Amino acid sequence: MPSHGPENVSSTEVNSSTFEITWAALPERVAHGVINMFQVRLVLKENCTSAQSELYLRFNTTTTIMVLSGLLSICAKYEVSVRGLTVVGPGPYSRPIVLQTFGE
Repeated sequence: MPSHGPENVSSTEVNSSTFEITWAALPERVAHGVINMFQVRLVLKENCTSAQSELYLRFNTTTTIMVLSGLLSICAKYEVSVRGLTVVGPGPYSRPIVLQTFGE
């Protein structure tokens, strides 16, 4: 089980509601085993266009990149964090990064 979350988590805005999230692979010294997959957590923090509704989603991937498309509302703020999983279990999430979408 990893001892800490991935580092260098970053985002690139593709368009107003699509972001590409990337992160560094976990080195062996902190992975403590083979990383079978990564889990990306998306949490809605603020939404200025409608009543506040809670959104908490998790996505699994075997790569160090994920495109979030068709999921993000316009004019909203999200937190995204990533963790690695081995056969023993999941490690802690990375520090969250903030995604901000704006109106078109």
